[in-house]
Amino acid sequence: MSNINLINVAQTLNEAETGSEVRKVNAFTHIGRLKEFTIEKINYLEVIRERFSENAMIRIVVIAALVVIQIVLYMMKRNSSASSRP
Repeated sequence: MSNINLINVAQTLNEAETGSEVRKVNAFTHIGRLKEFTIEKINYLEVIRERFSENAMIRIVVIAALVVIQIVLYMMKRNSSASSRP
């Protein structure tokens, strides 16, 4: 599946989910239940945001570790080639 198709599928799913959420909100007749629903959604979005933040930090740590490993390997190769020369 191409990236354009994946984007179109994601957009369609997002529109369907948004429409569903709007229908739920419009169906509420008691303000208390609407407040509960809103708080649940806000909490859900905060959890998602924290997960993305944690994933980003993990990626940064992994990339930094790979850079350090690459530098160490380069230095080791350089030292070994310099010591093997007569």
